[in-house]
This record gives sequence, structure tokens and C-alpha cells, in this order.
Amino acid sequence: MIISTERPPVAAIVALGLTQIIGYGSLYYSFSILAPDMARDLG
Repeated sequence: MIISTERPPVAAIVALGLTQIIGYGSLYYSFSILAPDMARDLG
């Protein structure tokens, strides 16, 4: 059995997690921000 002594890339994991949270947040809240303008334009 081989035991790895390498550390996981903590900075990369944190960066990917933050970008995932920001991506989900921007998708979730973009509709509530754009909905009034879309409703006005589409009638």
C-alpha cells in the first residue's frame, strides 16, 4: 500500500469553490434583476 504525502492544492480548491458560488449566484439573481425590464419590453 502506497501512502501519498503530497498536500492537496488548497488554493485551487478554494478558488474553484468561490467561482462556483459566484456563478450560481449570478445566474440565480440575474432573472430577478432583469425581469422588470423584460416584462416592460415584451408587454
